Amino acid sequence: MFGIKSHEKKSEKIIPNPPEEDELVAYNESKRGGPCKKPGQWRLDLVGPKKSPWNLRAVRIFRRSFLKSKLYGEWPSEDIERALFVHMDTLRARYGRQTGERSFDEYRQQKVKAARKSRLQTVRTALVFGLP
Repeated sequence: MFGIKSHEKKSEKIIPNPPEEDELVAYNESKRGGPCKKPGQWRLDLVGPKKSPWNLRAVRIFRRSFLKSKLYGEWPSEDIERALFVHMDTLRARYGRQTGERSFDEYRQQKVKAARKSRLQTVRTALVFGLP
C-alpha cells in the first residue's frame, strides 16, 4: 500500500525516496502539492522531522484512504495516525539501511535505547499502579 514495493527479499521492502528539499520548501511555503493522494506516488519525509508539515499532511491522506477502504472495519482516526507515526521509525531505519546513511550499529543502538525506554515506562507504570 502506498508505494512500498516488493524486493528480492521478502523481509525487506524498497522504501521510496523522500521528497527533495525544494519540494518540502515549496510545500511549507504554499501548502500546495505535497504528498500525493495516489497510491504508488505517496511519500513520507523520512529525513526531516517526523511531524513536519509534509508528514502531517501525508498522515491525514493515509488515514482518509485507510478509513475509506473499509478493509479493517472502524478505527478511531487518532489510532490510525499514531500507528503510522510509530511505523515511521521502522521506515526511517529501513530507508537509512537502504541508502547506507545509517550503519547497523546506529540501528542497533536505536533499538537498545527503545527497549530501555519501554522497560522504564513499564517500571513507572508498575510503580504508579502498584503492580507486581
